[in-house]
Amino acid sequence: MTDPAEFKQNGYCLQRSLFDEADLADIRRVIRTGAPPEPCLWSKDLGASDANFFRIATHPAIVRRLKPLLGEQFILWGASFLKRNPGQTHPWHTDIESSRPEGGFVTVWIGLEGTNRKSSLKLLPGSHTFGKSLQEIAKAHGATREATDDSDVSAWAREFTSAACDVVQPDITDGDAIFFDGRLWHGSSNGNPDLTRYALLFQYAVADAPVRIPDFSQLSVPFRFFENPKPPCVAVGGEPDPRVNSFVEDPPVLDSSLARLGSTHHAMDCETGVPKGERIRQQHFLDGWSANLQRMRSHYSVLAPGQTPHEPHSHVDEELLLVVQGEATLRYDDGSGAITDHRVAAGNGVYYPAFHRHTLHNHGDVPVVYLMFKWVASRGATRHPLPVQRFTVSAIETSDLPDAGFSSEECFTGATHHLKNLHAHVSTVLPKAGYDVHADDHDIALIVLEGRVETLDRTVSAGEFVWYAGGEPHGMFNPGPEPARYIVFEFHGEGCSGDYGAYSRPGTPRTLLKKRKPGRILKNLRRIVRLGR
Repeated sequence: MTDPAEFKQNGYCLQRSLFDEADLADIRRVIRTGAPPEPCLWSKDLGASDANFFRIATHPAIVRRLKPLLGEQFILWGASFLKRNPGQTHPWHTDIESSRPEGGFVTVWIGLEGTNRKSSLKLLPGSHTFGKSLQEIAKAHGATREATDDSDVSAWAREFTSAACDVVQPDITDGDAIFFDGRLWHGSSNGNPDLTRYALLFQYAVADAPVRIPDFSQLSVPFRFFENPKPPCVAVGGEPDPRVNSFVEDPPVLDSSLARLGSTHHAMDCETGVPKGERIRQQHFLDGWSANLQRMRSHYSVLAPGQTPHEPHSHVDEELLLVVQGEATLRYDDGSGAITDHRVAAGNGVYYPAFHRHTLHNHGDVPVVYLMFKWVASRGATRHPLPVQRFTVSAIETSDLPDAGFSSEECFTGATHHLKNLHAHVSTVLPKAGYDVHADDHDIALIVLEGRVETLDRTVSAGEFVWYAGGEPHGMFNPGPEPARYIVFEFHGEGCSGDYGAYSRPGTPRTLLKKRKPGRILKNLRRIVRLGR
């Protein structure tokens, strides 16, 4: 077990054989299964976005050794997978996120492969008590980050203590761990000429310690932090205050047995209410993967009057919610940590980014029906992802009917944490109009709001939706006699070519549309399917 007295004095302690060979084999296997893990919001969020990293970081062998150092209530705020090639160094530094003089942070470094005295961490014992980060001292001495070496660190330490100030590089092996104070001066250097070193880095804090994402373009003092978005944390013990940090539920498991999603049609039962004594009724539609999405899940819910499905929570999934029937109150974090209320009617909805705290409430006296899409995918292509988006879908007005038979109005568009682009638009199609069969490389969800359309060899009416899988052919035709109106969500992920920007202009049809005889588009679709195109 960790010794609090030793930890307080030296700022670190060693844990030999934290994981044995069997444990290490399991850890290496799960980390290397499938694509390499990628963070979602920032470089250290694997504990909140990857189920395997979360399970390792909350392993009983780690948790029981942290409790003497942090108490019963603490949080996991950082998790990283580290690779150091032969000869590669990580300069001396103090971790910016945990550099506050008050302390309350503990980091756990675990050697996975290639761990020995030449590749382990370098530490300066007692430096956590100096009250200043290494970056502050280096700047005062006019030293650069890259030029600072072991002798500089030892010399600067003598300004704070008369005790021995020798740099320590523990002789440890795979499965051993170093628990160290977040304020400690440290660095690393893989001195092995032909051995790559792999390690895990988990970072924890007392429950009330604020954690913020640093501006990594400023690695020297003064440190700069972003107040929003707050980094996603996981409560390891107790119930910490969500106003201090942002918290997520346990990250989802990406089940390798999931099927690939194909184009499908789904209908919602908006007439059947909630069983007596229950607050919600749900029906699940989608649960699978695509070339653009690691996992997409969809369901509709019928929420009883006066009820809420859950307390405000957040998760790694991004989410789209569309109210299909009734009225509801959207409740979500306004960016300051406070939950604000927004009343919406049927045909309106909201997009929640990954890790954004939210819930829903039925403030009326009739059930609310809403449709939801939740997904995770490879990391998006922007450092400034799309924030919360509320969207409003107005009913068809006679004066708004398109002359060309088809019109489109953008709701929102932009890159997200998970997607190259998330695009939403509302379209109106006149009777006997539509568009030709074609295939897109992105995935599409289309929900009919008014009227009916023919697609995927069937008639889809209001309250129903279709899923167009990327790469699969589909077309659209309105058999009449009334205009049809529907909302479209486009999911552009890693499987997309990147030409999505061409359709993010309101009112721009994808193809030239013509009035056609009923069934023409469906006949074309059948022909393409038969030919295997």
